[in-house]
Amino acid sequence: TKRPTGMHREVFALLGTSNELDHPPLQKTNDKGLRHMKQLFGNRKVRSWQWKPFKNSARSDNLSLLHWRRCDDTSTDYPFAKYSVKREILKYTDEQYNGVLQQPGWTRANTDHLIQLAHRFDLRFIIMQDRWDKLAHGTRTVEDLKDRYYSIQYRLDKLRDSESEKPKRPLYDADHERLRKEQLEKLYSRTREEVEEEEYLIEELRKIEIRRKEREKK
Repeated sequence: TKRPTGMHREVFALLGTSNELDHPPLQKTNDKGLRHMKQLFGNRKVRSWQWKPFKNSARSDNLSLLHWRRCDDTSTDYPFAKYSVKREILKYTDEQYNGVLQQPGWTRANTDHLIQLAHRFDLRFIIMQDRWDKLAHGTRTVEDLKDRYYSIQYRLDKLRDSESEKPKRPLYDADHERLRKEQLEKLYSRTREEVEEEEYLIEELRKIEIRRKEREKK
């Protein structure tokens, strides 16, 4: 049978041909089944598994669950608990706050709320900004939260490492981050005409560079 015009070869192959041998069998053609599969897996004895309880040390609620585990496995902790790494969140005393951590536009209540959210959401600033209490502490952007948190971190490091000239961590640049997001917003909000015009100018610049190099060779 000839393949119709416009039909892909792969699609036509799914239809089969006039040759009956090309059709898939409707009944099983191998009566061996799984009786002889053991020789494909080797001659070793199959390991025994057991439905055992386990606890996850990364959780604080002491929850106990069950899962399948080999009988020779004597561990009781969840094997993936080691990947649950908690960040070290900032802590400060009243003396440290009154000494070096005060900042215009931020009260002690605002700062304490920020640190509480950092502990609760493991320093995920996007979620922290979403859960920020706007009624009690006013509106804050992600950059505002990062700027305040890392400024506290910078000052505490400078206080603890007073003998060294520079603290361990650099200060967060909130203005640069705002400018970066503003430029990305302008980039992603371009119209099709603006994109085409930019591509045209880039192509013209490439042609000018080619002609300049050709003149230099002469």
